[in-house]
Amino acid sequence: CATKWWYEILKPEQGTEVLATWRTRHQSGQAAVTLRRLGKGAVLYVGTYFTPELLTLLQERLLGLSGLEKPFPKRPGGVEVVKRSAEGRVLWFFLNHGEEEAVVRDVVAGKDLLNGTEFPGGNLILKPQDVKVIRVDA
Repeated sequence: CATKWWYEILKPEQGTEVLATWRTRHQSGQAAVTLRRLGKGAVLYVGTYFTPELLTLLQERLLGLSGLEKPFPKRPGGVEVVKRSAEGRVLWFFLNHGEEEAVVRDVVAGKDLLNGTEFPGGNLILKPQDVKVIRVDA
């Protein structure tokens, strides 16, 4: 981690996992983010302000700890994204309510059910008032 603001150098006790270390100035190599499991839960201690960069760095780990799924694909304003799942199949619905073309980023690969083609994953382009349904088999 690096920061230009306030920071703490953490001194983790035995049984505490170091998730990130500092890499700037005199704190280089010292603990910056720690995790301690307690019973069925866990305590995450972050020795600085949460910045967008730090949240990006910790996102995967925090999702794993929480048991939550990855967030929905990144969507622009005016686009509705809905996920439905049952019997090992996931359906993603993308609805562009806007009057301009929209791009939904980080969409998983699957079959476009409205035109029968395979969607390779990545950016999904929606025309104005467009609807796409992508099926992902688990």
